[in-house]
Amino acid sequence: MPATLPSVARAVADTDFIDDGMAPQSAMAMTYVSAANSIGLVMSNAASAQQRGQVVAAAALSKVLALIIAAGA
Repeated sequence: MPATLPSVARAVADTDFIDDGMAPQSAMAMTYVSAANSIGLVMSNAASAQQRGQVVAAAALSKVLALIIAAGA
């Protein structure tokens, strides 16, 4: 095995370690990431709802115009 393997393993193990002094900052960072994800989902749902509304409006307009043409007005 290469001689650098223990140092690489130690570096990987150290990335999962959070010092007690860093806990509040890490908690807030995780909160901000969660909030950003939630806001992104809300915006995506709103855009999808708006798109569905436009499709329904276009379908209703087509039906009304077809009825007007069929009535001969």
